[in-house]
Amino acid sequence: MGRPQSAADEEIIRAAHQVLVRRGHDAFTLSEVGDEVGLSRAAITLRFKSAEALKFRVINANVDRFLAFLDGLPKTPSGDNLIEIAAFLGRLIGHSVNSSPMTAVFSGNILSDDLAALEEKRIAALLAAIGRCMPETQIKHETACKAYLAHLSGALMAWQPREGDDPCDFLIDRAREWLALANIPFSDAYTGNWAHNPPTPPTSPGAPRKRRNTTNGSR
Repeated sequence: MGRPQSAADEEIIRAAHQVLVRRGHDAFTLSEVGDEVGLSRAAITLRFKSAEALKFRVINANVDRFLAFLDGLPKTPSGDNLIEIAAFLGRLIGHSVNSSPMTAVFSGNILSDDLAALEEKRIAALLAAIGRCMPETQIKHETACKAYLAHLSGALMAWQPREGDDPCDFLIDRAREWLALANIPFSDAYTGNWAHNPPTPPTSPGAPRKRRNTTNGSR
Protein backbone atom coordinates (compact mmCIF):
# COMPACT_ATOMS: atom_id res chain seq x y z
CA MET A 1 0.00 0.00 0.00
CA GLY A 2 1.36 3.42 -0.93
CA ARG A 3 1.96 6.40 1.30
CA PRO A 4 -1.07 8.35 2.54
CA GLN A 5 -1.39 11.79 1.01
CA SER A 6 -1.58 13.63 4.29
CA ALA A 7 -1.40 13.35 8.07
CA ALA A 8 -2.78 15.63 10.75
CA ASP A 9 -0.37 18.08 12.39
CA GLU A 10 -1.00 16.39 15.73
CA GLU A 11 0.05 13.02 14.31
CA ILE A 12 3.25 14.50 12.90
CA ILE A 13 4.06 16.20 16.20
CA ARG A 14 3.52 12.90 18.08
CA ALA A 15 5.83 11.16 15.62
CA ALA A 16 8.42 13.91 16.00
CA HIS A 17 8.30 13.42 19.75
CA GLN A 18 8.98 9.70 19.35
CA VAL A 19 11.95 10.39 17.08
CA LEU A 20 13.31 13.00 19.49
CA VAL A 21 13.03 10.51 22.35
CA ARG A 22 14.88 7.83 20.36
CA ARG A 23 17.54 9.98 18.73
CA GLY A 24 18.03 13.09 20.82
CA HIS A 25 18.52 16.59 19.47
CA ASP A 26 21.53 15.99 17.25
CA ALA A 27 20.31 12.90 15.36
CA PHE A 28 16.71 14.08 14.88
CA THR A 29 15.69 14.04 11.19
CA LEU A 30 12.57 14.89 9.24
CA SER A 31 13.08 11.75 7.17
CA GLU A 32 12.61 9.55 10.22
CA VAL A 33 9.55 11.53 11.26
CA GLY A 34 8.23 10.96 7.74
CA ASP A 35 8.77 7.23 8.11
CA GLU A 36 6.62 7.31 11.25
CA VAL A 37 3.62 8.87 9.54
CA GLY A 38 4.11 7.70 5.96
CA LEU A 39 5.02 11.09 4.49
CA SER A 40 8.04 12.29 2.58
CA ARG A 41 10.59 14.62 4.11
CA ALA A 42 9.54 17.27 1.58
CA ALA A 43 5.89 17.03 2.66
CA ILE A 44 6.81 17.57 6.30
CA THR A 45 9.11 20.45 5.37
CA LEU A 46 6.24 22.16 3.55
CA ARG A 47 4.12 21.85 6.69
CA PHE A 48 6.68 22.71 9.39
CA LYS A 49 9.42 24.53 7.42
CA SER A 50 12.43 22.82 9.06
CA ALA A 51 13.61 20.21 11.54
CA GLU A 52 14.38 22.95 14.06
CA ALA A 53 10.88 24.39 13.74
CA LEU A 54 9.29 20.99 14.30
CA LYS A 55 11.55 20.26 17.28
CA PHE A 56 10.55 23.63 18.71
CA ARG A 57 6.85 22.70 18.49
CA VAL A 58 7.47 19.40 20.28
CA ILE A 59 9.75 20.78 22.98
CA ASN A 60 7.58 23.83 23.59
CA ALA A 61 4.61 21.54 24.32
CA ASN A 62 6.79 19.38 26.59
CA VAL A 63 8.06 22.42 28.50
CA ASP A 64 4.49 23.66 29.06
CA ARG A 65 3.55 20.29 30.57
CA PHE A 66 6.74 20.17 32.61
CA LEU A 67 5.99 23.61 34.07
CA ALA A 68 2.40 22.58 34.82
CA PHE A 69 3.61 19.60 36.85
CA LEU A 70 6.21 21.71 38.64
CA ASP A 71 3.43 24.07 39.70
CA GLY A 72 1.68 21.12 41.35
CA LEU A 73 4.72 20.12 43.44
CA PRO A 74 5.03 21.14 47.12
CA LYS A 75 5.82 24.79 47.77
CA THR A 76 7.03 24.82 51.38
CA PRO A 77 10.61 24.38 52.63
CA SER A 78 11.49 20.87 53.81
CA GLY A 79 13.83 18.04 53.05
CA ASP A 80 10.91 15.78 52.16
CA ASN A 81 9.70 18.27 49.56
CA LEU A 82 13.17 18.41 48.01
CA ILE A 83 13.03 14.62 47.78
CA GLU A 84 9.64 14.96 46.08
CA ILE A 85 11.30 17.03 43.34
CA ALA A 86 13.95 14.34 42.85
CA ALA A 87 11.26 11.66 42.68
CA PHE A 88 9.32 13.72 40.13
CA LEU A 89 12.36 13.95 37.85
CA GLY A 90 13.17 10.27 38.27
CA ARG A 91 9.68 9.09 37.45
CA LEU A 92 9.52 11.47 34.50
CA ILE A 93 12.61 9.82 33.04
CA GLY A 94 11.35 6.37 33.91
CA HIS A 95 8.35 6.89 31.62
CA SER A 96 10.57 7.71 28.66
CA VAL A 97 12.14 5.16 26.30
CA ASN A 98 15.22 7.36 26.17
CA SER A 99 16.03 10.05 28.70
CA SER A 100 17.65 12.51 26.28
CA PRO A 101 14.76 15.03 26.17
CA MET A 102 14.60 15.05 29.95
CA THR A 103 18.32 15.23 30.62
CA ALA A 104 18.39 18.21 28.27
CA VAL A 105 17.11 20.06 31.35
CA PHE A 106 20.68 19.84 32.61
CA SER A 107 22.48 20.36 29.31
CA GLY A 108 23.63 23.41 27.40
CA ASN A 109 24.56 21.39 24.31
CA ILE A 110 21.83 22.92 22.11
CA LEU A 111 22.88 25.11 19.20
CA SER A 112 19.51 26.62 18.26
CA ASP A 113 18.82 29.88 20.11
CA ASP A 114 15.07 29.15 20.22
CA LEU A 115 15.55 25.65 21.65
CA ALA A 116 18.18 26.89 24.09
CA ALA A 117 15.70 29.53 25.31
CA LEU A 118 13.13 26.80 26.02
CA GLU A 119 15.66 24.76 27.99
CA GLU A 120 16.69 27.84 29.94
CA LYS A 121 13.01 28.45 30.74
CA ARG A 122 12.70 24.88 32.00
CA ILE A 123 15.87 25.10 34.08
CA ALA A 124 14.74 28.38 35.61
CA ALA A 125 11.36 26.90 36.54
CA LEU A 126 12.99 23.83 38.09
CA LEU A 127 15.40 26.02 40.04
CA ALA A 128 12.47 28.11 41.28
CA ALA A 129 10.66 24.95 42.40
CA ILE A 130 13.77 23.90 44.32
CA GLY A 131 13.99 27.38 45.81
CA ARG A 132 10.48 27.12 47.22
CA CYS A 133 11.37 23.86 48.98
CA MET A 134 14.91 24.66 50.16
CA PRO A 135 15.15 25.20 53.95
CA GLU A 136 17.74 27.50 55.45
CA THR A 137 21.29 26.19 55.21
CA GLN A 138 24.72 27.43 56.22
CA ILE A 139 25.25 28.80 52.71
CA LYS A 140 23.25 31.34 50.72
CA HIS A 141 19.83 30.19 49.61
CA GLU A 142 20.57 30.66 45.91
CA THR A 143 23.86 28.78 46.22
CA ALA A 144 22.15 25.88 48.01
CA CYS A 145 19.48 25.65 45.29
CA LYS A 146 22.07 25.60 42.51
CA ALA A 147 24.12 23.01 44.39
CA TYR A 148 21.08 20.73 44.73
CA LEU A 149 20.24 21.12 41.05
CA ALA A 150 23.84 20.30 40.15
CA HIS A 151 23.66 17.22 42.39
CA LEU A 152 20.52 16.01 40.61
CA SER A 153 22.20 16.63 37.27
CA GLY A 154 25.18 14.52 38.31
CA ALA A 155 22.86 11.82 39.64
CA LEU A 156 21.06 11.64 36.29
CA MET A 157 24.38 11.24 34.50
CA ALA A 158 25.41 8.53 36.96
CA TRP A 159 22.10 6.69 36.50
CA GLN A 160 22.18 6.50 32.67
CA PRO A 161 24.53 3.48 32.38
CA ARG A 162 22.69 1.67 35.20
CA GLU A 163 19.83 0.23 33.17
CA GLY A 164 18.66 -2.09 35.95
CA ASP A 165 18.13 0.69 38.49
CA ASP A 166 14.79 2.47 38.82
CA PRO A 167 15.55 6.17 38.15
CA CYS A 168 13.03 7.35 40.75
CA ASP A 169 14.58 5.25 43.52
CA PHE A 170 18.08 6.18 42.34
CA LEU A 171 17.40 9.93 42.48
CA ILE A 172 15.64 9.65 45.83
CA ASP A 173 18.71 7.91 47.30
CA ARG A 174 21.04 10.55 45.85
CA ALA A 175 18.78 13.33 47.17
CA ARG A 176 18.92 11.82 50.67
CA GLU A 177 22.71 11.75 50.49
CA TRP A 178 22.81 15.45 49.60
CA LEU A 179 20.34 16.37 52.33
CA ALA A 180 22.40 14.48 54.90
CA LEU A 181 25.53 16.36 53.83
CA ALA A 182 23.64 19.66 53.98
CA ASN A 183 22.27 18.76 57.43
CA ILE A 184 18.66 19.12 56.23
CA PRO A 185 16.21 16.81 58.07
CA PHE A 186 14.08 14.37 56.06
CA SER A 187 11.84 11.36 56.69
CA ASP A 188 13.27 7.85 56.66
CA ALA A 189 10.73 6.63 54.10
CA TYR A 190 9.56 8.42 50.96
CA THR A 191 5.76 8.65 50.91
CA GLY A 192 5.28 11.25 48.17
CA ASN A 193 3.12 11.15 45.06
CA TRP A 194 5.73 10.07 42.52
CA ALA A 195 7.05 6.77 43.84
CA HIS A 196 4.56 4.21 42.55
CA ASN A 197 1.55 5.68 40.77
CA PRO A 198 2.40 9.11 39.34
CA PRO A 199 0.26 11.05 36.85
CA THR A 200 1.06 10.76 33.16
CA PRO A 201 4.38 12.60 32.77
CA PRO A 202 4.62 15.74 30.62
CA THR A 203 7.17 14.32 28.17
CA SER A 204 4.75 13.44 25.38
CA PRO A 205 2.60 15.86 23.37
CA GLY A 206 0.06 13.13 22.65
CA ALA A 207 -0.93 9.57 23.32
CA PRO A 208 1.76 6.91 22.79
CA ARG A 209 1.88 5.63 19.26
CA LYS A 210 3.44 2.47 17.88
CA ARG A 211 5.94 2.70 15.06
CA ARG A 212 4.42 1.90 11.70
CA ASN A 213 5.35 -1.40 10.08
CA THR A 214 7.47 -0.64 7.03
CA THR A 215 8.05 -4.25 5.99
CA ASN A 216 7.67 -4.79 2.25
CA GLY A 217 6.82 -1.15 1.75
CA SER A 218 3.52 -1.30 3.66
CA ARG A 219 2.59 1.58 5.98
